[in-house]
Amino acid sequence: MKLKLAGMSGLRTPEVWAKLTGLGFGLAVGAQGATEMFAWTYHWADALGPAWRIGPDLALYPPWAILHWRYAFGAEAQAVMSRCAPLILVGGVGGLGVGTLAGDKTHRRIRGWGELKDAKGAGLTALGGCILGVLGRRVLATTDLRPSLVTGGTRSGKGRGHVMPTLLSWNSSVLVHDPKRELWRLSSGWRARFSHALYFDPRDPASACWNPLAEILPGPGELAHVQRLVSILSDPGGVRDDEAIWDKAASEILEAVILHVLYTAEDDEKTLVKVREMLADLDSAADVMTKTLHRPGPSGEPKTHPFIATAVKGYAAMHDRFRTSVQGTARSYLKWLAGEDIERSLSRSDFSMGDLMCAEAPLSLYVQVAPADSAALRPLVRLFFYAAAQSLTVRETEAADGRPKRHNLLMLMDEFPLLGRVSFFEKSLRLLSGYGVKVMFVAQSLGRTGQRLPLGL
Repeated sequence: MKLKLAGMSGLRTPEVWAKLTGLGFGLAVGAQGATEMFAWTYHWADALGPAWRIGPDLALYPPWAILHWRYAFGAEAQAVMSRCAPLILVGGVGGLGVGTLAGDKTHRRIRGWGELKDAKGAGLTALGGCILGVLGRRVLATTDLRPSLVTGGTRSGKGRGHVMPTLLSWNSSVLVHDPKRELWRLSSGWRARFSHALYFDPRDPASACWNPLAEILPGPGELAHVQRLVSILSDPGGVRDDEAIWDKAASEILEAVILHVLYTAEDDEKTLVKVREMLADLDSAADVMTKTLHRPGPSGEPKTHPFIATAVKGYAAMHDRFRTSVQGTARSYLKWLAGEDIERSLSRSDFSMGDLMCAEAPLSLYVQVAPADSAALRPLVRLFFYAAAQSLTVRETEAADGRPKRHNLLMLMDEFPLLGRVSFFEKSLRLLSGYGVKVMFVAQSLGRTGQRLPLGL
């Protein structure tokens, strides 16, 4: 029967052994110094015993000799002994201090970046994945799904040192915020060899198209999905903590119009463009919505959707001036949806967010909105990444549409401060890895991140 003594395992740590070694060496040096000082006081007299004679005026005694002399000479040498003995204490304290500094891992980490064995212990020596840097001639990479943050000034090497190597070595799906369009140009050719490569640029007629309303699946969760979508449209900067009363009223009626479009429009017209058309004459739209039978009620007879009925009833009861304010506010939420290029890009879906993790082959999807359009099209870009996060974090092994997940996903957010405050990331960032999603944020400085990331990333 083997017994394990509690607390003894701590004696095996390098830090403890370094302290014990330093203490022992320091005591030995202190004892040697005290011995020599005692012998020097009595001019290396023969009565002190055998010694190694180095010269006529110098001899070396063993360090423990002073203990023998303490008992051999007694009171006769008490005064000299009291002057020599403190050297033993000084040596012990000094040796313990040196051992503590030598064995303190925390102190060594402060002075340097660590060695290859430290990198291996941290899981940073993978053969591919997220590229973090170089240690000697060894590339530091990790395949774990914990979020990463890369910062550096303009032309400091973030792209060629971290972002591009990551895109070239990550062999699963990627969703890339690519405002400068250079990541698509430099990496899509390689990634197209093993994945389906697409880019979404609402200003480019050759771009893939995406319809946000196509991500909303009919059923019990449809209303919650619509409400979350409208929360992004109504707060494009992500800075509003509390809505004014007309904002709340405008959000409610916009949610009702979106639901009505999803229930009644033809498949190719279930778009935000159709929603905007109805908002142009909201009074007439409200009248139509109250007369439309959207779905069967509890008794099986067709009825108006209860949320739509309630929202329209509240809208009709508003004072004329307040209703006019609500109309203008609701329309302002979609004012960015202007121009044939934007309408075309939202007219259909060439992919769904579930394809990022559930398609047979990985998907490489680049979101390209130029910095000049970042303010005007921020609601659309924020809506895009919000839809991805929502679709892929419903269940750990399935997307929102029920398909099983086949691939991990890297969300590479280059120049992510352009998106404003990403509250949906702040709330779910620590949980995304559990759903197979890794987020890599890239910014020019920590100061630019502001309050856009949770503490402790």
